[in-house]
Amino acid sequence: MIKFNFSLAPLEYDVKKIHHFLNPGKGDWDWSKYVKFCYPELNKGDSREKIRRFLIKFKKKNKKKIQNKMIIFKKRFEKISDKIVSKLMEILEIDTIKTKKITILISLCPINPYDLKKKNFSVYWNSPIKHMIATSEHEILHFIYYEKWKEIFPEATSKDFQPPSLHWHLSELIAPIVLNDKKIKAVFDYPHRGYEEHEKLKINGKGIFEILLEMYNKKRNFSSFIKDAYNFLLKHEKEIQEI
Repeated sequence: MIKFNFSLAPLEYDVKKIHHFLNPGKGDWDWSKYVKFCYPELNKGDSREKIRRFLIKFKKKNKKKIQNKMIIFKKRFEKISDKIVSKLMEILEIDTIKTKKITILISLCPINPYDLKKKNFSVYWNSPIKHMIATSEHEILHFIYYEKWKEIFPEATSKDFQPPSLHWHLSELIAPIVLNDKKIKAVFDYPHRGYEEHEKLKINGKGIFEILLEMYNKKRNFSSFIKDAYNFLLKHEKEIQEI
């Protein structure tokens, strides 16, 4: 089973992530509105130094609130973490997992990336506890899914799972489908949604989530589903990369 460590995200981690999302690169999805919603004082294009000064003041002012939130979240999450991992492994049909330890960073950034190499992911400190648990489910799935993918495609590397690669798109498209499986919802019932950008995508007039869900419900096993879904995305890579 996976052991989870909990830690407040370092200041420079939050500065780097918030700066990245406020300054999307060419071809990146623009998620600056989510940062702006949480921090009206920050703006698209802000420098790292401005963000750093703001976050230093914010962390000092809200230190106790953030620490208390981490304690409550940790207590609630640890009650079901083993069950979540076990059910995800069952759904993905993976017997053993190489990832033994993952650090959960309690972050000031409202957008929650994961890092396969560093074995960590973040959750936004000011989300309701149930949303923090749901985010954790989503990110844990990525780690288990990556190991399943490596089982099927041994030549794969963690770099393949960085946007805008097709592997990354597939992992994010599959996430809400798996997390809404009745097996995992029996452990923690939460209505998982896909990215807004993916939800708008239609292939031959049909939503991409609807297409993949039909494949999932008809699957012979999880490996066959992954292969079929990936082949489908390969055929429609142009449409996917244009969103």
